[in-house]
Amino acid sequence: MRIAIIGAGQATATLLQTLIRGEFAGTLTVFHDEGPRPVQRPPLSKTFFKTKTADWLVPDDLMQHPQIRWIHRTVTAIDPDAGHVIWDDEHDSFDHIVLATGTRSLKPTIEGASQDTCHTLRTLADAEAILKRITPETQVVIQGSGFLAFEIAHALATTVASVSLLLKTDRAMPQVSEVIATALMEDCPATCYPDTQIEYIQPEMAKLHTSKGPLACDLIISAIGSVPNAELGAPWGLTDQYGIAVDATMQTAHPRVSAMGEVASFPNPHTHRTQRIESIAQANDTAQVLAARLLGNPQPFQATPWFWSDQGAHKLQIAGLATRDDQSTVITHGDNTRVVARHQGEQVTAIEALNQAREFMAARRLFEQGPMNLSDLMQAGSAFSLLQSSRS
Repeated sequence: MRIAIIGAGQATATLLQTLIRGEFAGTLTVFHDEGPRPVQRPPLSKTFFKTKTADWLVPDDLMQHPQIRWIHRTVTAIDPDAGHVIWDDEHDSFDHIVLATGTRSLKPTIEGASQDTCHTLRTLADAEAILKRITPETQVVIQGSGFLAFEIAHALATTVASVSLLLKTDRAMPQVSEVIATALMEDCPATCYPDTQIEYIQPEMAKLHTSKGPLACDLIISAIGSVPNAELGAPWGLTDQYGIAVDATMQTAHPRVSAMGEVASFPNPHTHRTQRIESIAQANDTAQVLAARLLGNPQPFQATPWFWSDQGAHKLQIAGLATRDDQSTVITHGDNTRVVARHQGEQVTAIEALNQAREFMAARRLFEQGPMNLSDLMQAGSAFSLLQSSRS
């Protein structure tokens, strides 16, 4: 079996490792266009600006494996009926095509901004472009309210003159509870400006004009979200409103095409909704589900969603998946620690753990056992206590 994998992010790395370990008998051709070798994305917003080095995503043994071929080209189209993958003026035929194209950063249009003054951060090339522009005198403005914006603020704070964070709404990190977001914002080294929009920039004066007045600014970094790279599947009716539509085994409507990772839109068994999730865990879990099917042992997606974000010295870990409208109940509260239950009525949808790794791991195991009840959690006093009682 000849398989083409388009994209070389976390999902592809996991798929390759799982297939080779599972003694896959065919060949694997990986198409990617982000430099000579795939890199891990999370360190780009956490450690890259201090270490100035990237962490390789794919180990040497897979880069040189005889069953794996790497093609450093941008795929422009696919023809699933013929099994064709098309790039430049070339094409090749495959028995199966895997779309692992991920997402790309949203790029705002800012009056007066140029490529030198306005950046996003997703790829190694993005990180290197920002690194070239920063000095100890640089005044950085970050546009965004989510985890990525705050991670970048922590990463740059000690290497530039100032960091300002422009929040779209009146609060930070709307994807988590307000008590967690407040604790992290209070410890952020950037100056935060809630409910602030960019109007235009005057690069020659190092001045950014906003709805709240002017700010000193040499460089803008936008972290305002992303969109799925679903264009290859659209002509073949393989997309929905979220991304590339797949079933619980990562199979699209075309028998020759699968999708995985951040581009895959699938029925989530925990939320009972069709959705697309952006996380390393999601990339790994969907890749393992796809690998199992390709190895002849199909198993539907069942993994509990989980997330993490390093915010300076703080580690935020989340088990489960809440909506922004879910209620919040504080379970434990310490000097530098928080555990918050997100819930819809009595049903717990997520556990947010700030600097509480044991609680996070317990919450993941509880979600794997089935639905969690808020009253039981409150009575136990913590996810860890509830896990222990469930085992007795």
